[in-house]
Amino acid sequence: TAPYYGCQCLRPYPVFDDPENPTTMEPLIEAVGASVHSWDMGCKCCGASQMATKSDVAIKYVADILKAAKGADAVVTVCPMCQMNLEAYQDKVAQRYGGPGPVTILYLPQFLGLAMGLSDDTLGIGLNLALSPDFSRKRQTAVTA
Repeated sequence: TAPYYGCQCLRPYPVFDDPENPTTMEPLIEAVGASVHSWDMGCKCCGASQMATKSDVAIKYVADILKAAKGADAVVTVCPMCQMNLEAYQDKVAQRYGGPGPVTILYLPQFLGLAMGLSDDTLGIGLNLALSPDFSRKRQTAVTA
């Protein structure tokens, strides 16, 4: 699981976490039995604020984040704007840069809810815009088991 903080909740004041090396989600991810994906993209801008005016730049930001998440079961974010941006533009990333294919992006409460056994319906998982085939298969297996 790749913890993704984005840039808005970390800046301009280092109150929530270290803006250059955030770690506050890692203990939560580990506490529910998941492993933390090692990467350096957790505090990088997803480009949401530039999507309307400089979409080429923003799409590149999304592409870089999604490619760095390769190997993670999901990207978990604390920012709903980042979640929307990382989900909504995956098709454009694939068209422009190729791959990486659907990457599951979860809002932190969804991730924690899944770990606690709450249903996909309760958590609104079906409303997410991007779920990797592996994530969907694992969820289906867990539900039917």
